[in-house]
Amino acid sequence: MDVRPPGLWWQEVRIDKGSSDGLKEGMPVLQDGFLAGRVARVLPNHSWVELLTSPSLLVPVVIDDTRDLGVLAGDGNGGISILYIPEEKKLSDGLGISTALVSDLLPPGLPVGVISSRGSRTEDGFRIYRIIPGADFSTMYSLFVLTGVSK
Repeated sequence: MDVRPPGLWWQEVRIDKGSSDGLKEGMPVLQDGFLAGRVARVLPNHSWVELLTSPSLLVPVVIDDTRDLGVLAGDGNGGISILYIPEEKKLSDGLGISTALVSDLLPPGLPVGVISSRGSRTEDGFRIYRIIPGADFSTMYSLFVLTGVSK
């Protein structure tokens, strides 16, 4: 069972597994094989997962086809963007995004979603692209915690 306080809907979710189930802070949380967030706080019988849509969770990512690096950031309202792509770099819709090898938060290669050029913008010499996540943050009924990894 997953629980979310209304004021933090796009930032965190409580799951019914905790330290007594082997969970530790930093473990990746997946939905349907896509990264949804990571375990932020662990108690004996439940844990809190910080979602990718949270503005405080910044995740280094790589664009699978081009190998360009960026940082994934949530807007706190259900949206996710990739930041720090050079302004001159034009990316196509549908390019896959996954966690980067350079991350000290999460293991590399976890799928996140795909690029959407609709609504892309430039800011301070960088292009910002919206991400269509693979996880559905409005229906978080079933999540999978990757317990073999702890950062």
